[in-house]
Amino acid sequence: MEATYGKVQSLIYPAVLERTLNKKEEMIKRLDNTRRVLTEKEFPVGAIVMLRDPLRSTKFEPKYTGPYSVKRRTRNGNFVLQDETGEE
Repeated sequence: MEATYGKVQSLIYPAVLERTLNKKEEMIKRLDNTRRVLTEKEFPVGAIVMLRDPLRSTKFEPKYTGPYSVKRRTRNGNFVLQDETGEE
C-alpha cells in the first residue's frame, strides 16, 4: 500500500501541479489581452475613472463612486476630475 502512495506522490502530484501552473499562465495571458485596466500611474486626459468610497459603512454599499473623467493634472501631480454633470 505504501508503494502505491509513493508512486502517486512522486508521479501524479507533480504532473498535476505542472499542468495547473501551465493552465494558470495561459489564463492570465488570455485575460491580459482583453483587460482595459491602466497599470501606469499616468492617466490620460479624458480617461474614465472610479474612486474608492472612504465613507462606505457596510459591505452592501458600493465600493466605488463615479464615474469621473480626468480633466487635467496639477503641478503637484494631483488629478482634477469632472463628474457626469460637468462639476469639478
